[in-house]
Amino acid sequence: MNRKMRRAQRARREWVAGLLRVEDEGQGVWDMRVYFPEHFAGLTADALAGNRNAAVLLDLLINTISHIGRADPPALCLLCDHQFSGDRPAAFVIVTARVEVPEQGLGNGLCEGCVEPGATLLQRVAQSYKERVMGDLRILPTPHAAGRA
Repeated sequence: MNRKMRRAQRARREWVAGLLRVEDEGQGVWDMRVYFPEHFAGLTADALAGNRNAAVLLDLLINTISHIGRADPPALCLLCDHQFSGDRPAAFVIVTARVEVPEQGLGNGLCEGCVEPGATLLQRVAQSYKERVMGDLRILPTPHAAGRA
């Protein structure tokens, strides 16, 4: 087996292992969010203000950006075969357990071509996860505050 294939298989095993750690933490209930670069300033401000959840999410974003920047072979867009070799993702997907303050998470990049149309982005991301690793994934509506619809 050639070196490139071994690295790709190792990266896939690491990704699945990370997904299993997140699943153990949240007992199968996930929180999936898409972050664009313009969201980073607000998330950073929240983290510096002492919001522990924001600090964890910011750390996951930083780790994702770092991993994508040094991946060999180059990291792929979650939704297509675009390789991030020298260019940056247009957005990032962070998947964590649906708990108050997650400790585990997974991050992926999205290329410029895949972030549009924005109205269906989260559904397309969820479908990608469902097809690749979570065959029994069900989408639940985001809960709203009491008295709101």
